Amino acid sequence: MKKKNAAVIAVFSAMGAVLILIGIVIASNASSIGYFRGGEEVYGTVYDYRVRYSSGSGRGHVGGYSCFLYCRYIDENGQDYHAEVQANLNLSSREKCEAYGEECLNKKIKLYIRNSRCITEIDMKRYPTYLALSIVLPIAAVFVVGVPILILTVKVKRTAPHDKNQPEYVEDAECSFTLDGVFCSNFLSFSAALYFKSVVRQRKVCALSKAEAAQIIENKKDKKAKLYWQGKRLYKNSDELNGLIEKARAAQSEQAFLY
Repeated sequence: MKKKNAAVIAVFSAMGAVLILIGIVIASNASSIGYFRGGEEVYGTVYDYRVRYSSGSGRGHVGGYSCFLYCRYIDENGQDYHAEVQANLNLSSREKCEAYGEECLNKKIKLYIRNSRCITEIDMKRYPTYLALSIVLPIAAVFVVGVPILILTVKVKRTAPHDKNQPEYVEDAECSFTLDGVFCSNFLSFSAALYFKSVVRQRKVCALSKAEAAQIIENKKDKKAKLYWQGKRLYKNSDELNGLIEKARAAQSEQAFLY
């Protein structure tokens, strides 16, 4: 079970790491675009274009032709600004893509200029999406990793109450005792009785001999075993179970001279 849980956590951790890496890349793109916010708005001209083909290799990617526009703006001081932008994605044929590029030639296109650098309005419009993804993806990564770990941790605590807290027989304290009005012939019989939810059955088991109690524990101890006392469920590492064990040991020690 531990190996299975570790494997599940490893898988989700890998998924979370991938989301974080993608988020970092997108955040870098958002930062480079956001740099031009508040820059000077001007109108440049599309002076050339290029058609490029992508095979779409990789799962979920579709191949096709894309048109890249080359834009220019010359300010009053004669400084020349250039920007390249991917205007559309994955057209079905080169002819359609070239026709689109021809239509865009000599058209005006808005540019944002800042510190001798420029970017097109088409790229600037992608900024809100990039910014949102750069925030959402790391948060999603935390949930992808954190939620399974939390669920597995709670599941382990609730389904394995016997591992460390199952009372064990102590050789030097074998005398009988009474706990919450229930007679226990020995500490081992008390331990065995915790496996039964029925109060009546629990009282009978508490009165059994050491050998009979040991046989019950041998048959009952497995990872799905549940512990009860007087009809109430007791969970692993719970204060109720720890307190009951200490109470039983104290009662056995205090009543040693009575039985």
